[in-house]
Amino acid sequence: MPCDGTETELRQSQRFKRLSAAVQLSVHDIVSNTSQSYNQQHLPKFEKETTALVAELVIYKLERTVHDLEAFAGHAKRSTINTDDVKLIARNNPKLKERLMNLIPEKSNVIRGGKSKGKGAASGTSA
Repeated sequence: MPCDGTETELRQSQRFKRLSAAVQLSVHDIVSNTSQSYNQQHLPKFEKETTALVAELVIYKLERTVHDLEAFAGHAKRSTINTDDVKLIARNNPKLKERLMNLIPEKSNVIRGGKSKGKGAASGTSA
């Protein structure tokens, strides 16, 4: 790899390579564990190249998702990405949206309720 970039760019590139390798290892472990947990007679085995390709798809999707999250936060004039941005990512995938809603703590609803209804709404509870 030619060293035409700055030292910071080189470090970031090396860090990205290490993170990519970790994703590839994680995908391999997930594929292996999934194959072992099911009846192996009905599941085909994964080739190493296929597992590597799945890992590349995961990295690409994650990069696109991060870009979208940054755009959502920027559109809301925030410098911090929050759970509302993640919910927007899942808005077109009902199963993913349902799973996220089960994972996201209820406090986000309390905070949103307090903001949308004013100061008085945060102090009272309704059933």
